[in-house]
Amino acid sequence: MTHINIEPRDLPSPFYWDVIENAVNCGQVFGFPSGWLDALPTAIELAIVRALSIAEPERHEQILGGTFLISLGKSDALSQFERILSIVRPPMVGQSILWQSCNQADISANSKDLLSVMALKCLENSFLTAPLKFRFLEVYRIMEARFLHDVELRLKSRFASEPQAALEEALDSVKSELKQLVQLADTQQDAFEAIRNELATIKGTNKFAAALYRKLSNLALYNNPAWKAGAALVYAIRCAIVHAGQKDIIFEQFPDGDEVLQLLLPLVERAALLLVGVSVS
Repeated sequence: MTHINIEPRDLPSPFYWDVIENAVNCGQVFGFPSGWLDALPTAIELAIVRALSIAEPERHEQILGGTFLISLGKSDALSQFERILSIVRPPMVGQSILWQSCNQADISANSKDLLSVMALKCLENSFLTAPLKFRFLEVYRIMEARFLHDVELRLKSRFASEPQAALEEALDSVKSELKQLVQLADTQQDAFEAIRNELATIKGTNKFAAALYRKLSNLALYNNPAWKAGAALVYAIRCAIVHAGQKDIIFEQFPDGDEVLQLLLPLVERAALLLVGVSVS
């Protein structure tokens, strides 16, 4: 029998997701605001009918009344995506691929290990943070949480048998954030190549983009191939936002910096989600 889960949720507009694992549809998640008068998408209407056929009669009012997050199906993948949807909301600034952009989520079998508590908290903060530069940092911190989690796992797995070597490896890893990010990007090359290619479209007209590319040209180890350049550019944007001084790019010095962030945020968010085992389309 199909499992149904109904949780209260403040919903500003209707939404619907199919959840996929190993190319198999393992559930749907949907909801709509109370008192919604416009026509609902067909997918939601069909999901409502299915939910009514599964739920106990005393729950029908909740299903039909709105303001509930309703999940149909039962799997680890669906549970993982419910964790994400519990914190998704309209972002304070910019766009999000998790809000009214996509409706299918493909959850990898190891997402339970990859989507750490810290990564989920950073994702939540990305919806609640402004201005745009700080929202970018929260999305970046999802990637940071992923590689720190990897360092922790490697340390624990080797410490009992090789404590000295395990500690040295962990210390070396946390010293080079760019190196760690590039190693992660190697697992999602298409996503990081897309970031590099998108930024290339405005480097001739946007001063912040041009400055990022000048910095990239000095990083001989990272300016090729395109996916590696994409990771280095993401890291360079992060540094431009958090650093202050005379020896680096300073985000506030570029009035057109927000144009770059608006353009890249959906792509950076997609890459961050892929690194925690979630692909949306």
